[in-house]
Amino acid sequence: MKIPGQSRQRTTSANVVLLMLLLILVAPPPGASATIAISVSSGTQVFESLCNGVGWLWRVGSNTTPGKWTIIVSCSKGEERGELRTAFEVR
Repeated sequence: MKIPGQSRQRTTSANVVLLMLLLILVAPPPGASATIAISVSSGTQVFESLCNGVGWLWRVGSNTTPGKWTIIVSCSKGEERGELRTAFEVR
Protein backbone atom coordinates (compact mmCIF):
# COMPACT_ATOMS: atom_id res chain seq x y z
CA MET A 1 0.00 0.00 0.00
CA LYS A 2 1.35 3.41 -0.91
CA ILE A 3 0.86 6.34 1.42
CA PRO A 4 0.46 9.64 -0.41
CA GLY A 5 3.44 11.93 0.08
CA GLN A 6 5.87 9.15 1.03
CA SER A 7 8.17 7.58 -1.49
CA ARG A 8 9.72 5.02 0.84
CA GLN A 9 9.31 3.63 4.30
CA ARG A 10 11.79 4.42 7.05
CA THR A 11 12.81 1.99 9.72
CA THR A 12 14.55 2.79 12.96
CA SER A 13 16.49 0.59 15.30
CA ALA A 14 17.62 0.98 18.88
CA ASN A 15 20.14 -0.73 21.07
CA VAL A 16 18.52 -2.29 24.10
CA VAL A 17 20.64 -2.52 27.22
CA LEU A 18 19.72 -4.86 30.04
CA LEU A 19 20.33 -3.25 33.40
CA MET A 20 19.69 -4.84 36.75
CA LEU A 21 20.62 -3.43 40.12
CA LEU A 22 21.35 -5.63 43.09
CA LEU A 23 20.94 -3.77 46.37
CA ILE A 24 21.63 -5.16 49.84
CA LEU A 25 21.03 -3.05 52.95
CA VAL A 26 21.73 -4.23 56.50
CA ALA A 27 20.65 -2.25 59.58
CA PRO A 28 21.98 -3.98 62.69
CA PRO A 29 20.54 -3.13 66.12
CA PRO A 30 22.26 -0.40 68.18
CA GLY A 31 25.72 -1.44 69.31
CA ALA A 32 26.02 -4.24 66.74
CA SER A 33 28.23 -4.39 63.68
CA ALA A 34 27.54 -5.93 60.30
CA THR A 35 29.46 -7.05 57.23
CA ILE A 36 28.46 -8.06 53.73
CA ALA A 37 30.79 -10.43 51.86
CA ILE A 38 30.16 -11.03 48.16
CA SER A 39 32.11 -13.63 46.21
CA VAL A 40 32.19 -12.81 42.49
CA SER A 41 34.47 -13.87 39.64
CA SER A 42 37.07 -11.21 40.51
CA GLY A 43 37.30 -12.31 44.17
CA THR A 44 35.58 -11.67 47.48
CA GLN A 45 34.56 -8.15 48.42
CA VAL A 46 33.86 -7.35 52.08
CA PHE A 47 31.95 -4.29 53.26
CA GLU A 48 31.81 -3.35 56.94
CA SER A 49 29.18 -1.27 58.70
CA LEU A 50 29.71 2.41 59.20
CA CYS A 51 27.51 4.36 61.63
CA ASN A 52 24.13 2.60 61.60
CA GLY A 53 24.39 0.08 58.78
CA VAL A 54 26.03 -1.21 55.66
CA GLY A 55 24.90 -1.31 52.06
CA TRP A 56 26.06 -2.62 48.73
CA LEU A 57 24.80 -1.69 45.26
CA TRP A 58 25.93 -3.48 42.15
CA ARG A 59 25.00 -2.72 38.56
CA VAL A 60 24.67 -6.06 36.81
CA GLY A 61 25.35 -5.26 33.16
CA SER A 62 25.10 -7.28 29.98
CA ASN A 63 28.84 -8.10 30.11
CA THR A 64 28.75 -9.48 33.68
CA THR A 65 30.27 -12.95 33.93
CA PRO A 66 27.51 -15.58 34.20
CA GLY A 67 27.53 -17.74 37.29
CA LYS A 68 26.18 -18.22 40.78
CA TRP A 69 27.69 -15.88 43.36
CA THR A 70 27.60 -16.18 47.15
CA ILE A 71 26.50 -13.43 49.55
CA ILE A 72 27.17 -13.69 53.30
CA VAL A 73 25.69 -11.14 55.71
CA SER A 74 27.08 -11.29 59.26
CA CYS A 75 26.05 -9.36 62.36
CA SER A 76 27.60 -9.39 65.81
CA LYS A 77 27.10 -7.72 69.17
CA GLY A 78 29.34 -8.83 72.00
CA GLU A 79 29.20 -12.61 72.12
CA GLU A 80 26.08 -12.81 69.92
CA ARG A 81 26.62 -13.62 66.26
CA GLY A 82 24.32 -14.22 63.34
CA GLU A 83 24.88 -15.07 59.69
CA LEU A 84 22.75 -15.25 56.57
CA ARG A 85 23.98 -17.01 53.45
CA THR A 86 22.32 -16.65 50.08
CA ALA A 87 23.30 -16.43 46.42
CA PHE A 88 22.39 -14.69 43.21
CA GLU A 89 22.72 -16.02 39.72
CA VAL A 90 23.69 -14.15 36.57
CA ARG A 91 22.59 -15.94 33.42
